[in-house]
Amino acid sequence: MREEISNRLASLSIRDLMLVLAVHRCGGFRAAAEEMGISASGLSHQVRKAETVLGTTVFERGARKVTPTDAGGDILRRIGMLLQQVAALGHETSRRAGAFGGRLRVGMISTVGPFLIPQTVGFVHKHYPRLELAFMEGKHEGLSRRLREGELDLVITACPVLDEAFHQVELLNEPFHLLTSVENPVIQRDQIEPADLAKLDLLPLSEDDFPMSMEDSTLRFADRSNGPILRSYGLSIETRVHLVREQGYSCLIPSIACGQSISGTQFALAEIKGEPVRRQIFALWRRSSPYPVDLENFAKELAILLKEGQRSVRS
Repeated sequence: MREEISNRLASLSIRDLMLVLAVHRCGGFRAAAEEMGISASGLSHQVRKAETVLGTTVFERGARKVTPTDAGGDILRRIGMLLQQVAALGHETSRRAGAFGGRLRVGMISTVGPFLIPQTVGFVHKHYPRLELAFMEGKHEGLSRRLREGELDLVITACPVLDEAFHQVELLNEPFHLLTSVENPVIQRDQIEPADLAKLDLLPLSEDDFPMSMEDSTLRFADRSNGPILRSYGLSIETRVHLVREQGYSCLIPSIACGQSISGTQFALAEIKGEPVRRQIFALWRRSSPYPVDLENFAKELAILLKEGQRSVRS
C-alpha cells in the first residue's frame, strides 16, 4: 500500500477532494464556495493544488461555466467512489463507538440458551438500544473454540475452562431437580433421597453441559442409566422432557429449566434432599478483548437475569 500511494498523493486531504467534487456538483466555483463555506479564491487555490498533485487538469474553466476535462471526468468518478467509502467508514466508526464496539457475539450451551437468550434480548433492547446482537447455541467444545478463534466475544457454559487465554466469571450455582412421571411413587415425598436416584430409570446427565466429578458418589448415581441410553451428549432440555413423557424415563434438570419448559399434568418435579447435584454456569471471554470492562458489567447483568429465572420446585 505504501508503494501504491505516493507521498505526493498523500498530501491531498479528504477536504481537498470534497472541494474538488463540490465544484463539479455545483457547476462552478462561486456556488461551490458558498456550499463549502470557503471563499471563491480560496477554493480556486485548493483545486489548483489538487490538480497539481494529481498531475492533470480536472476542470475546463469557461467564462460562465466550469466543465470536467476528459481526464477530469475519470478522476471525479474515482473521487466520488473514494468519498463514499470514507463516509461509510465514518458511519461504521460512529456505530461502533458504543459498548462492545457496537456488536456483541454471544454463544450459549443448549441447556442455558433457551432460558437466557430471551431475557438477554429484552435487557439489551432496554439498556443498549444501538447494540447489534448475534447469538449461537451449541456445545461447549465448539463454542469455546470459536471464542478462542475470535468468532465469538462471550460464551456462557457450564464447563469451567483452565486456559490462561480466557477470563472466567461464575454467573450461577444451581441445583438439579428430578423430573419424572406423576405416577412415580418416589415423588410422593416433598424431597427424595440422593440414594433414590440409583433406583430410577434415569437419563444420564449430558457429558457436554455438565462436567461431572466421578469422585462424588451422588453424581455416580446421577450418571447411572438403567435403560438403553448409556450416554447423553448435548441433549436439549426439550429432548429430555420428551423422553420423560413418551418413554417413561426420569431425568435431572437444572433449576433454570423448571419454568415454562415443563408443562403438563403428566409431569412431576421433586427436590433432591440437600441439593447435592449442582452445576455452575460461567461467562468466558478472551483476556485480549478490547472491551473487558463492558464484558465484566454485562456478565454481572446476566448473573442477575439467571438468578431471576430460577424457580423453586415448591413455588
